[in-house]
Amino acid sequence: MNEPRSASYRVLASLCYLPPVAIAVLLTPSYRPVRHLRVHATTSLVLMGLGWGGAIGIGLLASWLGAIPGVGFALLTLFGALLSLWLIAVGGVAIAAAVAGYQGRAPRVVGLEAVMKRLDRWIEVRFVQPLGQVPRRRAKRTKRA
Repeated sequence: MNEPRSASYRVLASLCYLPPVAIAVLLTPSYRPVRHLRVHATTSLVLMGLGWGGAIGIGLLASWLGAIPGVGFALLTLFGALLSLWLIAVGGVAIAAAVAGYQGRAPRVVGLEAVMKRLDRWIEVRFVQPLGQVPRRRAKRTKRA
């Protein structure tokens, strides 16, 4: 499909890093076939999930280790700083990806690229391709002697 790179699509791609906009883009049938928007919407939702999951994990760990007598307060302070750094890092990655979306580029999130490609392909096969169309599969390569 011809990918539109107009200013309105680039702005919408950068706004996908607000979760309600990302959900709206994925639910709107006219925006779903546009790979640029779909990739940025799914990336933002994965980053949001990582942010929330990491924050909950750090909070649970802090609450368990904070109950240790004598060192609990120091550990709570340490985990509070760790939580702040985690949220700043995830927010920074989201801002960098939003800037990439505005520039018309795909987001580069190290460590998540394979997951994002698989998720984009899954959405494309399930929700974008016309009904009855069989997705193409790549032939497996065999080793030659």
